[in-house]
Amino acid sequence: MSDIFGYIEKYKSCTFDIEEFNDIDNLVLSRLAYIDFNNCTDALLKDAAKIILNNVSEKQKNKMQRCTYRLLEMAGKSLRYGNIIISDFTNETDDSKYSFSAVTFKLSGKTSYIAFRGTDDSMASIYEDVAMSNEFPILSQTKALDYIKDYCSHNSDRFYIGGYSKGGNLALFSYVFANETIRDKMIKVYNNDGPGFPKEYSVLYSDRISFDKVKFIAPKDSIVGRLMFFNAQYTIVESKAHLIKQHNVFTWKTENNKLKNTSDFSLTSDILDNFISSSLNSIDSDELSVVNFYMNNIIDKFNLSHKQDIDTNVFFKIVRFTLKNKETLIPRKLLTDLSKAIAKGFVSTLHQLV
Repeated sequence: MSDIFGYIEKYKSCTFDIEEFNDIDNLVLSRLAYIDFNNCTDALLKDAAKIILNNVSEKQKNKMQRCTYRLLEMAGKSLRYGNIIISDFTNETDDSKYSFSAVTFKLSGKTSYIAFRGTDDSMASIYEDVAMSNEFPILSQTKALDYIKDYCSHNSDRFYIGGYSKGGNLALFSYVFANETIRDKMIKVYNNDGPGFPKEYSVLYSDRISFDKVKFIAPKDSIVGRLMFFNAQYTIVESKAHLIKQHNVFTWKTENNKLKNTSDFSLTSDILDNFISSSLNSIDSDELSVVNFYMNNIIDKFNLSHKQDIDTNVFFKIVRFTLKNKETLIPRKLLTDLSKAIAKGFVSTLHQLV
């Protein structure tokens, strides 16, 4: 059984004119959105890859980044991806408010793939992940829609749109809230194991989602990709990993030019989805906003910009600060309600099992 690296190796000589764009190509480009293409505007992917890889040291890479740079190297050397033109790269972060990044990959002919980056290492990005459960829209969602509008204002191309994790959510938001003229230009919308919208909005806007155009892809043990979704139709993918590690697209299995599909989510995925959904549904949005307030205070107090800023020393400082100011930061009622919500989710999950 192969993966996306094996797919690139096998189809590296096939242009999009020979082998049309498919779900695996979508995964490749949605993951390449995590690369900083800041100095590569209008460059070919093969040229951008050389520039970027020559300026990145091994010390700058964690395991996921090493896989992403390997993906860039293989894609850049291939005939299939090497002549893709990179355009309209943007990367914005505003302290603890939002983190947004997008890039357009111009494919052969008058067709493009617009990729939104998901959660990165910035605290702003992590804050938005938490805020998504009760804030709507979050800033990066409106930024994504603005990006699409701007693209369509100076391009007549039809395009795919997608992203991985939170990036998939941004693609979905852009599709749902774009006008009909823009939606007609979208060939396919990909949400690759990304979350949905808070329940009240999912129900409200579900009639705007055409499953002929929107594709939800998630691994068998998916957790993230099932958050805040109601009645979504999934393409379920087999993975070489287990549990939350399946969120890593590099573990997803491929078979020739297709993802290796399976018919159902695992029991583990069903149990966790039921538990998390039941718990979230038991907490009102005002209480969840207190959690956002707490995170914002911690980020500002300790001047946190990236996950790497939280070492052991800073972690214990955060714990001491929280305990000292717990009544101000986290009201007792919220702790009680959170405990009740978790208990309700646990009971609901037990009922499912029985």
